[in-house]
Amino acid sequence: RRVDPQSAVTRLGQRGTPPDWSTDGRWLLFTGRANPASTTTDIIVYDFETKTARPWLATDFSDNTPRFSAVGAWVAYTSNVSGPHEVYLRRFDSAAGEGQAIAVSTNGGAFPFWRRDGNELFFLDPGDNVMAVSLTRSGATIVPGKPERLFRIPLNDITRNQWPPYGVTPDGQRFLLNVPDRPTPLFYLQ
Repeated sequence: RRVDPQSAVTRLGQRGTPPDWSTDGRWLLFTGRANPASTTTDIIVYDFETKTARPWLATDFSDNTPRFSAVGAWVAYTSNVSGPHEVYLRRFDSAAGEGQAIAVSTNGGAFPFWRRDGNELFFLDPGDNVMAVSLTRSGATIVPGKPERLFRIPLNDITRNQWPPYGVTPDGQRFLLNVPDRPTPLFYLQ
């Protein structure tokens, strides 16, 4: 039986960015507040096997938009730990988000998406450019390459800030864009 991830998050009393489900169907990552008094967002993990939710990454900073790698060993997410929101990677290991955070973006980043093979990560930079970063495995870690601009998405404040304004196919070759309609031109008549 498949459960709609958004309804599972709603039942947990959490709201926020769309959740991401591990490919094995056991784990659900979403943003919320680990502590109700907190003023920042944390990454929460829900375990469908034990039917429990717990903080995966709870810091004094805003941690958002978690995305599992295809094999579930890594999570890409954004955080403002260094000032502006940047994209980071951490091993999932089903434990609290312990371990070293690996910076992927260098000048701001949001809405990470993995290519299915795990060798490339996409994100949106502050200038509304879709960026691509090649990822190389080095032992038990990942070494990100230099972010490269693919193209710019024409966005507005609504499509830029709330939900991911783009999606990517598993092979990383096609993108689905959520762009605003062009406004009706205004004419000045004398």
